[in-house]
Amino acid sequence: MTEQKHEASAPAPDAERVSEARRRLLRGGIAGAPVVVLTLASRPVLATSQTIICQSMSRTMSGNLSRPGTQLQTCNGRKITYYKTSSNCPIKTKDTPFSTVFARGSYSGSNFGSKSINDVLNQSSPNQSQRIAQCFVAALFNIRAGLVSPKAMTENDLRNVWNEYANKNGTYQPFAGGPLWRASDMLAYFSSTGIVPDALG
Repeated sequence: MTEQKHEASAPAPDAERVSEARRRLLRGGIAGAPVVVLTLASRPVLATSQTIICQSMSRTMSGNLSRPGTQLQTCNGRKITYYKTSSNCPIKTKDTPFSTVFARGSYSGSNFGSKSINDVLNQSSPNQSQRIAQCFVAALFNIRAGLVSPKAMTENDLRNVWNEYANKNGTYQPFAGGPLWRASDMLAYFSSTGIVPDALG
């Protein structure tokens, strides 16, 4: 009898990134908080987007998902790489200065000078501050395109997060008395919720 061996297929790179994002939300700067993250990597990953369960930053940490009757939301955000080359962007022109969309603050990482939205999106080998900026642009476009549940994040919510990040030394506090999120935590959130699937690169 011929013995047949079956090798387990390797997980898709995007699924691995989502799993890693979930682990980041459970350790590091926010490890002490009661984080609720669902099995986000179990859904199929598409070429430019994925549909997964998502919640707001504060609800992701608060434990509200465990309450009976809670209606779960889905996000199907397109990737940063999609918007780098696409002309299908919900903004008048990608030549719009970044600072007129996301105001610079006292934090140096929020200052992109005269760079346009297109310049920010197409920065090669971005550092973490540049990646955060790319992520916020993609999140804005996805929200405007209706790919993000408004119960998870609205355009106004996104701007509030940016304004706090830009003026509080690159940090954001999801709720009063909670731990501070840094850039890595925000990137993990955007990736694991599907608001910006490739936020982690």
